[in-house]
Amino acid sequence: MRKSYWRFSLLLIVCLFINTTGWAGGKILPFAHQTGMWEFMGAFPGVAMFDYDNDGDLDIYVTNGEGFPNRLLENDGDGNFTDVAKHAGVDDLGRGHGVATADIDNDGDLDIYVTNDGWNKLYLNNGDRTFTDIAESAGVVSKFNSTTCAFADIDNDGYVDLYVGATDLVYGLNQLYHNNGDLTFSNITEQTGTAAAYSWAVAFCDYDNDGDQDIFAANDQGIAQEGEFCPIMLFRNDGNLKFTDVTTEAGFTVTGSWMGLAFGDYDLDGDFDLFATNLGTSVQFEEQDTNLHALYRNNGDGTFTDVAQEAGVKHWEFGWGTVFTDFDNDGDSDLYYVGNFPFLGTDDNPGRFFVNNGDGTFTESTAKYGLLTQDEDGNNTIAVGLAAGDVNNDGHVDLLVTNAGTQTTPAYPIIFTEKFDNHHWVQVQLEGTMSNRSAIGTRVRVTAGGQTQIQEVASGSSSFSQNSLALNFGLGQYRQAEEIEIRWPSGIIQTFKDVPADRTIHIRESDSSVVAVEPQGKLPTAFGAVKRNALFQNYPNPFNPETWIPFQIASDATALISIYTVDGSLIRRIAPGRKPVGTYLSRGRAAYWDGRDERGEQVASGVYFYRLKVDDFTATRRMVIEK
Repeated sequence: MRKSYWRFSLLLIVCLFINTTGWAGGKILPFAHQTGMWEFMGAFPGVAMFDYDNDGDLDIYVTNGEGFPNRLLENDGDGNFTDVAKHAGVDDLGRGHGVATADIDNDGDLDIYVTNDGWNKLYLNNGDRTFTDIAESAGVVSKFNSTTCAFADIDNDGYVDLYVGATDLVYGLNQLYHNNGDLTFSNITEQTGTAAAYSWAVAFCDYDNDGDQDIFAANDQGIAQEGEFCPIMLFRNDGNLKFTDVTTEAGFTVTGSWMGLAFGDYDLDGDFDLFATNLGTSVQFEEQDTNLHALYRNNGDGTFTDVAQEAGVKHWEFGWGTVFTDFDNDGDSDLYYVGNFPFLGTDDNPGRFFVNNGDGTFTESTAKYGLLTQDEDGNNTIAVGLAAGDVNNDGHVDLLVTNAGTQTTPAYPIIFTEKFDNHHWVQVQLEGTMSNRSAIGTRVRVTAGGQTQIQEVASGSSSFSQNSLALNFGLGQYRQAEEIEIRWPSGIIQTFKDVPADRTIHIRESDSSVVAVEPQGKLPTAFGAVKRNALFQNYPNPFNPETWIPFQIASDATALISIYTVDGSLIRRIAPGRKPVGTYLSRGRAAYWDGRDERGEQVASGVYFYRLKVDDFTATRRMVIEK
């Protein structure tokens, strides 16, 4: 009976999705597709929320099936989207599944990794709204059937590494790739002992609070023998690129068809707990207890205890993507998951949203909050991917669900943007300097009203998907965060006191100031329009002897860039002159500095500052010359 489950999956018929027009609070995005019958896995669409063009709002990348392009949806600042995948060069026609984003080369923009049924993609962001696929030269093609992926800096060397999940027991297991810092990666799976198989979700999380990223894999069939089910696997990071399989020791002993992972400190005790979705009730396996989702409470001693039954989140329908997020901004993490697999008879899940009661239990409140994954006729969708992020910059987390379709019925993604409260909030955007530029693995503690929350910047989780790298914290009735503590992967700890609520703040590693980010939302714009003046980090940085300084201007104006020493002495002016509205990000368009002063002499190594002036707008950043 167990093997017949996967015979059914060989016949999976699928397609794409996207919702954004208003039934039950959801909005249907107008990007539908149909797919033919596929061999092996069929389509399991994933989604990533990320700001690919550095314009201050979240864009969306959606994977699709064979013969249909993946989508890169440009946000206009008001939560409306235009597909720019073809222009950007990321409209792959492969069997796309998982997606994760990170700045792999620390140049200030986010790159994209996509898993396929063979020949994965690594899209390097060129900084000009286009990408280049470098998967083959980078050594991360992974030609076997891949499902999911996640980035993290496993050795805290300042570069993000990559873990890729697989579902091919014959041709490949999960793969761990170490970033060499030169746009190449080395496969270190064997030496680290981090192989698993049939992983539908993989994720990094510092579950033991020791400052490095551990690996979790939600597996279906085990690596020992096809058809054998296995528990969630946990590889503890011991440092120096060494990992130990502590699955049993940690308490992950229940086997199952694990599909999705979500991390959050739902009980506010200072460590990360884990929710995992499992196969639904309508499918029965011999000697296999199904429909048992797990809520693993972190005991703080390296072990977990499944408390799903007591919490009220255990016996529900089949699940795929899942997230912990404070949907109502009251100061604790709520839980949402989606799912359905009609080819196996599981189409009874309308999406399940659980409100955190603050006492270790949850209340199912899907209909109350309008978070039903249903089409306009009231039918449950084949919901698979799920990601969270604030797409309209209103301080409330939005949810995007990707749906699969059939050969005859198109499907659409659904985005939920309605807010149901007036609670206060603060959103934290982080930029690493000593740590990786994306700040992945950075832990943030926010205290308001004497209550402390923690979150961690993470790339990859849920099922095939990635949440925004910006962290949203609900503050409830409190108008300020008494304290915000940042623990960077480098070990640097920064603390900020009395941070006002209801704003987005940008924190740069080692900088002593909190920079308020002006919200962009509700600003109409067409694709390619620039909504604000901005100065970006120079690249490379540190550098020797030359560097490029990217910027953008929102109206035709004269741009002037000045370079200063740390004591404020002006050493060089770079005058791009009068420029039309636009972005000046690539090497051919950005301002160039050869490291020389006004007299043509090479300046000494050290820290310098550069300032952009456009009309009344000024912005300053730091750069480093190394010799």
